[in-house]
Amino acid sequence: MEITDQSIRHTFNININKLLRDMQHSFDSGQISNNIPDFQRRLDKLASIYQNNEHLGKLRYKLYEAQAYIHYFQHDNDKALEFIQMAISTRGERFNRADNLINEISDSSYQEGVVDTQPPKLSSTKIKWVVGIAGAILILGVIYWLAIRPVLVRHSCNSMALTHIGYTNPQEAAFNDIYQSYYDTCLINHGLSSPQPTF
Repeated sequence: MEITDQSIRHTFNININKLLRDMQHSFDSGQISNNIPDFQRRLDKLASIYQNNEHLGKLRYKLYEAQAYIHYFQHDNDKALEFIQMAISTRGERFNRADNLINEISDSSYQEGVVDTQPPKLSSTKIKWVVGIAGAILILGVIYWLAIRPVLVRHSCNSMALTHIGYTNPQEAAFNDIYQSYYDTCLINHGLSSPQPTF
């Protein structure tokens, strides 16, 4: 029984169209990355049988088209363009699916080159966290400024005044005018006291 050109084309068309449909379905369902190895294996098998079969003629363009889609799904746009151009060349004319793929690649390449000038959008949960953290920092700053800082400054001023006049015991120095003058000046310089009027 002799195999005719028509039966070879028919069998090839059934197999390659099924592969292309399966790829499209897998892409639409979000499972393409899991299925690419299987699709590549199936395409390689078809190519080993039909790539050099002269009975197919221009119909072999579908092998290159399928390979272009596989590269496109793997985000290898350069290879996808190379294979879709081979498909167009083998077919001898442009066709809608090729133009669509070229446009998709061009659009995605353009999008990769575009710098987004808009700041990223924050979700309401992130906004609540940011506001909460900012509020906590503000409260801690106020506590430091009103409670902790004055204690630290007074201790520092006391130590500095004692060192300047040579005393080590604050009770002894408390009645010393020089100590009191240095201590008051230090507090004024740190904004914890206002100068006393002199008469």
